[in-house]
Amino acid sequence: MWYNETNVCIEFMLLFDFLVLGILFLALGKSADFVVRGVRNVSENIGIPTVLIGLILGFFTSIPEFFVGINAALRGVNEVAFGNSVGGIIVLFGLICGIYLLSNKDIELQHNFSTTELFFIVFFLLFPFIALFFGMEEVTQMEGFIIIGGYLAISFFIFSREAHKMRLHFRFLPEHKKLFMSILLGVLGVVVFSRFIVDMALELAHRYQMPLFLMSVIVFAIGTNLPELIITIRSLQRKVSGLPLGNIIGSDLSNTLIIGIIAFFQPIQVVFGPAFFLLFVFFVMICIAFLFLAITGRRFQQQEGFVLLAVYVMFIVTQIFFKNI
Repeated sequence: MWYNETNVCIEFMLLFDFLVLGILFLALGKSADFVVRGVRNVSENIGIPTVLIGLILGFFTSIPEFFVGINAALRGVNEVAFGNSVGGIIVLFGLICGIYLLSNKDIELQHNFSTTELFFIVFFLLFPFIALFFGMEEVTQMEGFIIIGGYLAISFFIFSREAHKMRLHFRFLPEHKKLFMSILLGVLGVVVFSRFIVDMALELAHRYQMPLFLMSVIVFAIGTNLPELIITIRSLQRKVSGLPLGNIIGSDLSNTLIIGIIAFFQPIQVVFGPAFFLLFVFFVMICIAFLFLAITGRRFQQQEGFVLLAVYVMFIVTQIFFKNI
């Protein structure tokens, strides 16, 4: 049997590099967890409904995607910013929501979103792709402005609907000082680690000739969604049924907002190719599957989690299979 020492060395270096990248993602997730815990505790203390806490957390748990996207855009690799945000939505709907539904064996999860709201949310999530097709591989500044406006409109509508449930009663407690400090430290950690992650990913892609778009929609999308995964696991442990779904939808909206913010300051250009069209097909599939399952009976069942998870697995397999096309 031929023993190639050079190949073994390369494989070891690749394993080591991805181990370091994994540690950076864990540090990124831990930093975001400081922010999430602080925001959640303050929100619960104020008296905000669970679904709104989920949406608020969705914004804050998207901080890793935001800073990864900003750092990628500053380095002229917009496909990483776009792929990370869009791939994150597939991870949220397919992997995280699928796992959450499969793990709830005894309950059918009800949600507070109307059919009209869900249709508008899915259309909003699809809008960056629509913008790319109309803009011929570019999300323009005007389209970025429209995305930002759409996010504000949807958030305002949902908050207005839930406003009557609020019983605001903020009390400043001694531990709140620690919470605010943890939030600030968490944001600082996210900023620092996201920069290291983007720099290292660009180096890895150059060294091993890896497609950046593939790394963004698979590796980055999972790594930057560690906060959502943490919330899902903790909600399962504490039997909080409404928080993860609100957080997942809030994070999806925020991921699309990130594309809008980046495009508003610097148009996003994405080259059409097999990887992009595969991403588009599975993005539409996962959004339609989530929408259909959400509006049928206005609840989610365990077997529906299997459908979402199956779509996500098929997406990963096809992306890896066609990575060199």
